[in-house]
Amino acid sequence: MSHNTTNRPRMVATYAPGTIRARRWHGDGDVRGYRPPRGWIARALPRAVWWIIETKE
Repeated sequence: MSHNTTNRPRMVATYAPGTIRARRWHGDGDVRGYRPPRGWIARALPRAVWWIIETKE
């Protein structure tokens, strides 16, 4: 049985303003090259393991 997913609406998460989420930095090189999604502010935690803290505007 095959599934055709092209006609399904995409499930998009909706975040309330002020929502905070943490993401690991998996990019190459410096974390300062990270660009947050539209509507989010991002900052990096000052540690050896890079984490991005994003806040919904």
